[in-house]
Amino acid sequence: MPSRGVDIIDGIPVYIKGAILYAFQSGVSLSNSNMRLGVYDTDKKLATWDKTDIITSWRDTYRAQLVPRSRK
Repeated sequence: MPSRGVDIIDGIPVYIKGAILYAFQSGVSLSNSNMRLGVYDTDKKLATWDKTDIITSWRDTYRAQLVPRSRK
């Protein structure tokens, strides 16, 4: 589970700084994270993801690797 200060948007852990979404990377602080994923409208609670090929493929790969958990 990501540490404090990290939000989960569409199943992806992200940092929100201002209105910009940055990827959560384990072992990397927000000040060193430079993977910009898109923007987030806090009023509407809506993420607008960047449409670059690198970000799209990274996001799809990340989502595919998620493993559902069940509570015991």
